[in-house]
Formats: sequence, C-alpha cells, structure tokens
Amino acid sequence: MRLKNLLIFSLLALLGTSSLAFGQSAPKAVLMFDFQMSRFLESELATQMNLKEMIKTGPAGVDAAEVVRVYGMASAPASVQDMMKMQGGGGGPLPMEFAVRVQFTDAGVMKKAIEKMAKDGETVEINGKTFYRPKGDAPDNVCAGAVDEKTMIFGTDVYVAMSDPKAAASDGLKASWKAVSAGDDAVRLAIDLDGAKELINEAVEMGKQGADPMVQGLLDLVPSMKDMRLTLDVTGANLFTFGSKCVDSEKADELKGALDGLFAIAKMGAGASIKQMKQNPEMADTAAVAEKLVKSLGAKVDGNDVNITIAKPKGFEAAISKAAAMLPMMMGGGGPPPGLGPQGGGGGF
Repeated sequence: MRLKNLLIFSLLALLGTSSLAFGQSAPKAVLMFDFQMSRFLESELATQMNLKEMIKTGPAGVDAAEVVRVYGMASAPASVQDMMKMQGGGGGPLPMEFAVRVQFTDAGVMKKAIEKMAKDGETVEINGKTFYRPKGDAPDNVCAGAVDEKTMIFGTDVYVAMSDPKAAASDGLKASWKAVSAGDDAVRLAIDLDGAKELINEAVEMGKQGADPMVQGLLDLVPSMKDMRLTLDVTGANLFTFGSKCVDSEKADELKGALDGLFAIAKMGAGASIKQMKQNPEMADTAAVAEKLVKSLGAKVDGNDVNITIAKPKGFEAAISKAAAMLPMMMGGGGPPPGLGPQGGGGGF
C-alpha cells in the first residue's frame, strides 16, 4: 500500500466522528501528532539502518529525505464498524475529519508534488482555494493542496478548508498536546481518550475477546484513562516517554501496577538474550546498553497521572551502530526485509 494510504489509515486505526457537510461546525479533533522526519532521518540510528533508502518514495512520489516535517490531527469515527468500513475503500466520504500538513525542504520539491497531484487528481475549489481530489475509489471528501511554497496539506474538506485546523481540537486534546509539546522530541502524539469514549469503550470490549488475562486486565483500565501522550526521539535525552491522566489516583495506581506487570515479563524475556550477548566479547557494550534500557522499564505515578520515561543510556549510538552492522547476518543475507525496500509510485497521489 502506498505511504499516503498508510498514513491515512494509521490515523483511522486510532480514531474519528462522522463527517459533517462542509460549512457546518467541524467535529472536535481528538488526536494530534508531529513527526520531525528530517531530524529522525539524520540520526545515527537512521543512518545505520539505511532508512532513507528503505522509505525512499513517499507521498506524491517525493523522497522521504525531501520531507522536513509531517504533522496533523484527526477526529474519531462514531463506532468500530464505521472505522472498519474505511479500510474497504470504494469511495464515499470518510466517517471522520483529518488534516495532515507536509513540509518539504524547498519550493522545488513542493512544486513537483503539486504538479503530480494536479495531473493525477481532479481540481476542486473550496472557499476560493484550489485543491486536488484523488480519482478512483478514494474517499470523495478528501483533497490536497498548497498551504505555502514549501507546505502542502491533505485531508477531509472540512479540516483542509480551515485556516488553522488546530482550532478544531477538543479541550482535552489541547491540554494533552501542551504536555507533549513542551519538549522538542522528533515524534509527538497526543490523544484525547475522553473525546472518543464511545469508540474506545467499544474497541476495548472487542479487544478483550480471547485476550490473555493480563492483557484483559490492562484493557479494563483503558476507559479510566482520560488521555494518552507519547514521545519518541533518538537524538535527545529521552528515547521514549508515555503519559496518561486517569480519572483518579486509585485508577492511576491500578494502571501503574498493570504496566509494571507487563514490564516484569518483558524483563524476564530480555534477560536471557542479554546474558547470551554478554558471552560474545564483541557484543559486550551492546549488552550493557540493552541492560540499562531494560532496567529503566517502569511506571511512576504523580497524583492521577501515570508516566514512563526511558532515557537514552550512555553508549547508545555505538551500540546501535554495532547492532545494525550485524543485522544483515542475523537476517541471513542482507538487504531489508521484503516490503521495506524502496517502493515505486503508482496511480492517484
């Protein structure tokens, strides 16, 4: 599937409400994300994994290295059934609203992307601005266009036409986003779970069917989580952070206990692998870094807020370099796994 579609459906797999006719007040967004792609692709991890080549062709045929930043927001479908319908294609409107902005390295790259959209899509006018709608079985309320000389936007008509889609954010999302945007992490994500409560509750009940008892226990706590906040970075002080505000301190303690239970299992499994790495002198430094990461797994509670912080240990970059160098041998030959190599372009955008 093309990267454009993957990006859209990754949003859909998380959240949205039913689409409104253009001109009505927009449904509140409950998800917001910001991915500083250039910062991630210039990291040592990306260099060692050759990620620029692995995800070379992006939206509108643009190389990933020509993308500086991808950021956006989305509302939530009314039900899991509506969400499942979106995966089938076949046209019709998306039962949600979303807008994603893509910032390119220079105006030339942006011009190339717009020209391809104009060639492959249908020109439409919304509020006096020109946008391009993909042809074929794409949703009929999705379009794309220029924001400025280096930035394009794609999404549903309602959000795309807004001068500032962030104005559609729910109060809960604004509060969650303020917490994750305080830093400068390469990847930031905030979800207002309260704003998508009906969808979340329905998804939880479906997820519990046939799940492991420990997983069921964790899922039982999801309705008591008011939000979820995630950050990811490979160049800053922290590799990963997680945060969730619960309805009260009692539920926060329960969530911490459930997370720590999962971490205990993960630590047991990782311990055997780390012990094996230590037996190889060439992997001793990598094993030491892995051991620090595993030991850092744990949740903390502050009132009704649950947090996880995994700091970047000293020697992380060197360990990644060594592990990446051995990856081809571990994969039995070389080259990326099937489906992760450079992808060719196709129809639509």
